[in-house]
Amino acid sequence: MRNSRSLWFAFGLALLSVYSAGLGASAQQKPKKAVVRNTVRRGFDRVIAYAKKRYPKSTLMGIDAVTDTSGSTVCVPPSDGWAYYFYQPRLRDFMVIYECEGDIAPGAKGHIPVDLKRHGALPAQFIDSGAAMAALSAATQLPRVRVSMKLLSHKTPPAAGSSLIWHIRVRRTWHMIDARDKKYLGTGGG
Repeated sequence: MRNSRSLWFAFGLALLSVYSAGLGASAQQKPKKAVVRNTVRRGFDRVIAYAKKRYPKSTLMGIDAVTDTSGSTVCVPPSDGWAYYFYQPRLRDFMVIYECEGDIAPGAKGHIPVDLKRHGALPAQFIDSGAAMAALSAATQLPRVRVSMKLLSHKTPPAAGSSLIWHIRVRRTWHMIDARDKKYLGTGGG
């Protein structure tokens, strides 16, 4: 009986050392880069073309989505992608267009993150959501969580002269990234 216990103990020790060696090797490997799939720039031109046809004379005022840490949305369901908020002066109302992995459709209005008194029209040139998340990762310790991203053009700049800003919510903290030059602007301003 004693020998069988010793044998099982030796076997367990050998198994533990093999398992530990395997863990050490995997810990030394470089982490894989996140694959950026459905960033805001990917469908931007198609959404603008769709909006011009469907909502002539409308103005793009804001964009938002829930993304991963690469700045890419997960499309489950399809209306869970990027929400583009267009203002129609004639109707004095917003129209929402959702885009996810090439699928474009009008959507429910729900919460509109744009205030016409504080925000202006978005220009066509801004950094992609993936670049904004990379800038945030470089400036902070970014955990692997879902984040809320919104792109707004402020009439009165909330930080250091930057008016076009990516607002990124990580857990309970809002971070700001300049949407022209990828500069981290600090926290606040959700």
